[in-house]
Amino acid sequence: MHRYRAGSAGERLCQHVHERLHDDEKAWRYLENVMRPVADSKSLCSYFKFHASVFLTCKLISAGKSVTSNDAANSSTLAIILDRYPLGNLNAGNRLLRFLTEAVSQSDRPVSSGISKEMRAFARTNHSFCYICGVQLDFNDDRCRSFFTLDHLWPSCYGGNSTPENLLPACSDCNTKKANFAAWVSTDVHSLFLGINPDQYHLEQMKFSHRYSLFSRAAFSLAIHRERTLKEAFLELGPWVDARVEDTELATDMFNIVSHQQLVNF
Repeated sequence: MHRYRAGSAGERLCQHVHERLHDDEKAWRYLENVMRPVADSKSLCSYFKFHASVFLTCKLISAGKSVTSNDAANSSTLAIILDRYPLGNLNAGNRLLRFLTEAVSQSDRPVSSGISKEMRAFARTNHSFCYICGVQLDFNDDRCRSFFTLDHLWPSCYGGNSTPENLLPACSDCNTKKANFAAWVSTDVHSLFLGINPDQYHLEQMKFSHRYSLFSRAAFSLAIHRERTLKEAFLELGPWVDARVEDTELATDMFNIVSHQQLVNF
């Protein structure tokens, strides 16, 4: 995963983990050769790398939250947590500890009333639709599936700041279904198999987690390619579009199906 402009503490931690975790290129090249019969081996190994980075990021933040108070992240306590893992050079110069302390301190913070009002005004004036599915938002009836909510692009529970840089208007239905997916690799997209050259009906019947994963992957791709934040990338993409198969002669899996234009090959 190349760098993009992180909009939250959790993303900054994940980027640090990713850069330090996968520095043994010889081992990854070997794995690529082993995986050639399975799929696009380079894409598959990139998926493994990013998944491992997100997995460790979420695990460390979750562990850190369980041993700190709700008011502040204690770096001394978090250092004890890090000592329990064979992290190698991940914490050189205590950089991992600093990123983790920031991410834990930003986790699970409610959106302030001021920011909520600011984002609601932004939605009414400039973005009155769900950034995921595109449905027009309802600003009055909180029982409605299209009711206006604010989605944390990087989940609040994993260090996603409750600030405008990490928030976009979403309908209640999409926000609930998205849950706490930290990135496109966090879903069950690895279980997406649609056979050879599926028709439009089967593409449209993909479940939410698969569709959101393709959408999120396109946003990460755009953010990396153009050095954007995730918010800027999602805004530039617009709501998700119908997925399409890239090579109709091969079986359709997560590497042979795209939503929007993918600018970076993970």
